[in-house]
Amino acid sequence: MDANNRSYLEIPTRVLGWLEEVEKIKIEAQSISSIENGCFNMKIRYRAGRNAFKIKEEMESLMDENSKIIWTDAPKPLGKVNSKIASSFPPSDGDAQNHFKSRKKTFKDTLGFLQRNHKIQIIAICGMGGVGKTMMMEQLKKDCRRYKNV
Repeated sequence: MDANNRSYLEIPTRVLGWLEEVEKIKIEAQSISSIENGCFNMKIRYRAGRNAFKIKEEMESLMDENSKIIWTDAPKPLGKVNSKIASSFPPSDGDAQNHFKSRKKTFKDTLGFLQRNHKIQIIAICGMGGVGKTMMMEQLKKDCRRYKNV
């Protein structure tokens, strides 16, 4: 999997979940104690054997599932976004200071043009798609309403 990450090759979607299950079973297997299993305590030996058998069956099913995972040499799509990384961003609260740090001057200049002492009533923000023009306009709209109420 590390080699695929370095080579920017696509990793099957099931691999990460499979690895998590393997780690869980590994921890369960290490928790089975062989020190306390004396030859005279049949109940403890039976329980340990039963747990070991269950873990063995789970390991076999995971090994079978591993053989069904198909690895390819297909490159990762350029526009693919890791959903875990994307979902870790804080939800948008409309705060211009958090979202427009790199464009603070542009935001302040645009807000200045919309003040009462200017005759400008309509503005246009132009740029590439996906850079936050709509979000900036929504924040400008909120700030203008706030200043007009003050």
